[in-house]
Amino acid sequence: MSMTGNDLIATRRPVPFAGLGMTMCALAAAGAAVAAGLLVGSNTSWLGWATIPAIWLLLAALLLSGLALVARPRHGDVAAVVAFVCSVQLIGGGLAASRDWFNVSGATGIPFRRLPILMPLTAVVLVTSTVACCLALALVKQHAEAVRREWWRPPCPEFTILGSATAVALPLLLAGLSSAWQLTTLGQVALAWSLPWGCGLALAAWLDRRLRRAALTAVSASALGTVV
Repeated sequence: MSMTGNDLIATRRPVPFAGLGMTMCALAAAGAAVAAGLLVGSNTSWLGWATIPAIWLLLAALLLSGLALVARPRHGDVAAVVAFVCSVQLIGGGLAASRDWFNVSGATGIPFRRLPILMPLTAVVLVTSTVACCLALALVKQHAEAVRREWWRPPCPEFTILGSATAVALPLLLAGLSSAWQLTTLGQVALAWSLPWGCGLALAAWLDRRLRRAALTAVSASALGTVV
Protein backbone atom coordinates (compact mmCIF):
# COMPACT_ATOMS: atom_id res chain seq x y z
CA MET A 1 0.00 0.00 0.00
CA SER A 2 1.43 3.40 -1.01
CA MET A 3 1.98 6.12 1.55
CA THR A 4 1.11 9.75 1.13
CA GLY A 5 3.59 12.55 1.81
CA ASN A 6 1.79 13.19 5.07
CA ASP A 7 2.19 9.56 6.16
CA LEU A 8 5.89 9.73 5.37
CA ILE A 9 6.25 12.84 7.50
CA ALA A 10 4.41 11.19 10.38
CA THR A 11 6.97 8.40 10.47
CA ARG A 12 9.82 10.85 11.04
CA ARG A 13 10.60 11.52 14.66
CA PRO A 14 11.50 15.23 14.30
CA VAL A 15 7.84 16.20 13.77
CA PRO A 16 6.73 16.00 17.45
CA PHE A 17 9.97 17.67 18.53
CA ALA A 18 9.34 20.47 16.04
CA GLY A 19 5.83 20.79 17.45
CA LEU A 20 7.21 20.98 20.97
CA GLY A 21 9.65 23.69 19.93
CA MET A 22 6.88 25.58 18.17
CA THR A 23 4.66 25.35 21.24
CA MET A 24 7.41 26.70 23.47
CA CYS A 25 8.04 29.55 21.01
CA ALA A 26 4.34 30.43 20.96
CA LEU A 27 4.16 30.48 24.76
CA ALA A 28 7.30 32.61 25.04
CA ALA A 29 6.03 35.05 22.40
CA ALA A 30 2.63 35.28 24.09
CA GLY A 31 4.23 35.93 27.48
CA ALA A 32 6.40 38.70 26.03
CA ALA A 33 3.44 40.22 24.17
CA VAL A 34 1.28 40.26 27.31
CA ALA A 35 4.11 41.73 29.40
CA ALA A 36 4.65 44.49 26.83
CA GLY A 37 0.93 45.19 26.70
CA LEU A 38 0.69 45.49 30.46
CA LEU A 39 3.59 47.95 30.46
CA VAL A 40 1.83 50.09 27.88
CA GLY A 41 -1.40 50.05 29.83
CA SER A 42 -5.10 49.81 29.05
CA ASN A 43 -5.35 53.22 27.35
CA THR A 44 -4.21 51.78 24.02
CA SER A 45 -5.98 49.42 21.66
CA TRP A 46 -5.00 45.75 21.70
CA LEU A 47 -2.79 46.38 24.76
CA GLY A 48 -0.55 48.57 22.65
CA TRP A 49 -0.15 46.10 19.77
CA ALA A 50 -2.13 48.20 17.29
CA THR A 51 0.53 47.43 14.69
CA ILE A 52 -0.57 43.77 14.85
CA PRO A 53 -4.32 43.84 15.61
CA ALA A 54 -4.53 40.09 15.03
CA ILE A 55 -1.62 39.30 17.38
CA TRP A 56 -3.67 37.29 19.87
CA LEU A 57 -5.36 35.31 17.08
CA LEU A 58 -1.97 34.64 15.47
CA LEU A 59 -0.39 33.53 18.75
CA ALA A 60 -3.34 31.25 19.52
CA ALA A 61 -3.15 29.67 16.05
CA LEU A 62 0.61 29.20 16.40
CA LEU A 63 0.18 27.53 19.78
CA LEU A 64 -2.57 25.22 18.49
CA SER A 65 -0.43 24.32 15.47
CA GLY A 66 2.45 23.34 17.74
CA LEU A 67 0.16 21.23 19.91
CA ALA A 68 -1.29 19.58 16.81
CA LEU A 69 2.20 18.64 15.63
CA VAL A 70 2.88 17.01 18.99
CA ALA A 71 -0.45 15.22 19.39
CA ARG A 72 -1.35 14.44 15.75
CA PRO A 73 1.82 14.31 13.63
CA ARG A 74 -0.08 12.74 10.73
CA HIS A 75 -1.87 16.07 10.31
CA GLY A 76 1.37 17.97 10.74
CA ASP A 77 1.47 19.32 7.20
CA VAL A 78 -1.67 21.43 7.69
CA ALA A 79 -0.45 22.61 11.10
CA ALA A 80 2.93 23.54 9.60
CA VAL A 81 1.32 25.63 6.85
CA VAL A 82 -0.86 27.51 9.34
CA ALA A 83 2.11 28.03 11.65
CA PHE A 84 4.18 29.44 8.79
CA VAL A 85 1.53 31.99 7.81
CA CYS A 86 1.02 33.10 11.43
CA SER A 87 4.69 33.29 12.35
CA VAL A 88 5.60 35.29 9.23
CA GLN A 89 3.06 37.96 10.16
CA LEU A 90 4.31 37.99 13.75
CA ILE A 91 7.82 38.58 12.43
CA GLY A 92 6.80 41.40 10.11
CA GLY A 93 4.49 42.97 12.67
CA GLY A 94 7.14 42.70 15.36
CA LEU A 95 9.64 44.54 13.16
CA ALA A 96 7.08 47.28 12.51
CA ALA A 97 6.13 47.44 16.20
CA SER A 98 9.75 47.90 17.27
CA ARG A 99 9.59 51.30 15.62
CA ASP A 100 5.95 52.03 16.40
CA TRP A 101 6.48 51.89 20.18
CA PHE A 102 8.01 55.38 19.92
CA ASN A 103 4.88 56.67 18.21
CA VAL A 104 2.65 54.96 20.77
CA SER A 105 4.69 56.50 23.57
CA GLY A 106 4.38 59.98 22.10
CA ALA A 107 0.66 59.65 21.40
CA THR A 108 -0.38 58.16 24.74
CA GLY A 109 2.12 59.69 27.14
CA ILE A 110 3.79 56.40 28.04
CA PRO A 111 7.04 57.22 29.88
CA PHE A 112 10.08 56.84 27.64
CA ARG A 113 11.83 54.97 30.45
CA ARG A 114 9.63 51.99 29.62
CA LEU A 115 10.94 51.73 26.06
CA PRO A 116 14.17 49.96 27.12
CA ILE A 117 11.89 47.25 28.52
CA LEU A 118 9.43 47.18 25.63
CA MET A 119 12.13 46.76 22.99
CA PRO A 120 13.64 43.53 24.47
CA LEU A 121 10.12 42.12 24.89
CA THR A 122 9.45 42.86 21.24
CA ALA A 123 12.74 41.17 20.39
CA VAL A 124 11.54 38.04 22.21
CA VAL A 125 8.42 38.00 20.02
CA LEU A 126 10.61 38.43 16.94
CA VAL A 127 13.14 35.73 17.82
CA THR A 128 10.62 33.12 18.92
CA SER A 129 8.43 33.78 15.87
CA THR A 130 11.47 33.41 13.61
CA VAL A 131 12.36 30.06 15.18
CA ALA A 132 8.75 28.88 14.80
CA CYS A 133 8.74 30.06 11.18
CA CYS A 134 11.92 28.09 10.41
CA LEU A 135 10.49 24.96 12.01
CA ALA A 136 7.25 25.29 10.06
CA LEU A 137 9.01 25.93 6.76
CA ALA A 138 11.27 22.91 7.31
CA LEU A 139 8.21 20.68 7.77
CA VAL A 140 6.50 22.14 4.70
CA LYS A 141 9.66 21.51 2.67
CA GLN A 142 9.79 17.98 4.06
CA HIS A 143 6.26 17.39 2.81
CA ALA A 144 7.17 18.69 -0.65
CA GLU A 145 10.19 16.40 -0.80
CA ALA A 146 8.09 13.43 0.38
CA VAL A 147 5.72 13.84 -2.56
CA ARG A 148 8.69 14.57 -4.87
CA ARG A 149 7.75 18.12 -5.75
CA GLU A 150 10.61 20.28 -7.02
CA TRP A 151 10.81 23.70 -5.41
CA TRP A 152 11.83 25.37 -8.67
CA ARG A 153 8.70 24.09 -10.45
CA PRO A 154 5.59 25.09 -8.45
CA PRO A 155 2.40 23.38 -9.64
CA CYS A 156 0.40 26.62 -9.33
CA PRO A 157 2.75 29.48 -10.26
CA GLU A 158 -0.15 31.94 -10.44
CA PHE A 159 -0.10 32.12 -6.65
CA THR A 160 3.45 33.49 -6.74
CA ILE A 161 2.14 36.29 -8.94
CA LEU A 162 -0.81 36.86 -6.61
CA GLY A 163 1.48 36.92 -3.57
CA SER A 164 3.89 39.36 -5.21
CA ALA A 165 1.03 41.62 -6.30
CA THR A 166 -0.41 41.61 -2.77
CA ALA A 167 2.95 42.47 -1.23
CA VAL A 168 3.47 45.43 -3.54
CA ALA A 169 -0.04 46.72 -4.27
CA LEU A 170 -1.58 46.72 -0.78
CA PRO A 171 0.70 49.42 0.72
CA LEU A 172 0.16 51.60 -2.36
CA LEU A 173 -3.59 51.08 -2.20
CA LEU A 174 -3.82 51.97 1.49
CA ALA A 175 -1.54 54.95 1.00
CA GLY A 176 -3.73 56.19 -1.83
CA LEU A 177 -6.90 55.82 0.22
CA SER A 178 -5.43 57.62 3.24
CA SER A 179 -3.20 60.06 1.32
CA ALA A 180 -0.30 58.94 3.52
CA TRP A 181 2.60 58.51 1.11
CA GLN A 182 5.38 58.69 3.68
CA LEU A 183 8.03 56.03 3.16
CA THR A 184 7.79 54.96 6.81
CA THR A 185 4.04 54.39 6.48
CA LEU A 186 4.48 52.32 3.32
CA GLY A 187 7.20 50.29 5.01
CA GLN A 188 5.12 49.65 8.10
CA VAL A 189 2.12 48.47 6.07
CA ALA A 190 4.40 46.22 4.02
CA LEU A 191 6.12 44.69 7.04
CA ALA A 192 3.02 44.20 9.17
CA TRP A 193 0.52 43.11 6.54
CA SER A 194 1.24 42.93 2.82
CA LEU A 195 4.56 41.05 2.87
CA PRO A 196 3.37 38.34 5.33
CA TRP A 197 0.13 37.84 3.42
CA GLY A 198 2.05 37.82 0.15
CA CYS A 199 4.40 35.15 1.52
CA GLY A 200 1.44 33.01 2.57
CA LEU A 201 -0.14 33.30 -0.87
CA ALA A 202 3.15 32.61 -2.62
CA LEU A 203 3.71 29.50 -0.49
CA ALA A 204 0.40 28.13 -1.79
CA ALA A 205 1.98 27.83 -5.23
CA TRP A 206 4.06 24.85 -4.02
CA LEU A 207 1.28 23.08 -2.11
CA ASP A 208 -1.30 20.52 -3.08
CA ARG A 209 -4.98 21.44 -3.08
CA ARG A 210 -5.62 20.49 0.55
CA LEU A 211 -2.66 22.45 1.91
CA ARG A 212 -3.38 25.31 -0.47
CA ARG A 213 -6.80 25.66 1.12
CA ALA A 214 -5.14 25.71 4.56
CA ALA A 215 -2.76 28.49 3.48
CA LEU A 216 -5.52 30.57 1.91
CA THR A 217 -7.74 30.09 4.97
CA ALA A 218 -4.93 31.16 7.30
CA VAL A 219 -4.19 34.28 5.23
CA SER A 220 -7.90 35.16 5.05
CA ALA A 221 -8.36 34.69 8.80
CA SER A 222 -5.31 36.83 9.49
CA ALA A 223 -6.60 39.59 7.23
CA LEU A 224 -10.06 39.40 8.77
CA GLY A 225 -8.59 39.55 12.28
CA THR A 226 -6.64 42.65 11.24
CA VAL A 227 -9.54 44.66 9.85
CA VAL A 228 -12.27 43.65 12.31
